Amino acid sequence: MIGQAFVESTAVPRFGDGSRWLLTHIAATRLRLKRRTVRHLAQKGVLKGQKRGKKLWEFREDVVEAFRMAREARHGE
Repeated sequence: MIGQAFVESTAVPRFGDGSRWLLTHIAATRLRLKRRTVRHLAQKGVLKGQKRGKKLWEFREDVVEAFRMAREARHGE
């Protein structure tokens, strides 16, 4: 399993607004979902992200965290 410190250090700063972006596999780890599920949620517009290749997506860290918190509130995790 990937350690939390590793997952925290993999957020990539992008653009001038200081936002940090996560690749699909890091977003999946934080959400405790499979990468395929994260890509599917992005394709359906449920999880907002930027497509960067055939299977590569990037997600704003704050969007992933908000999605995680909302999911936990719904499921009582």
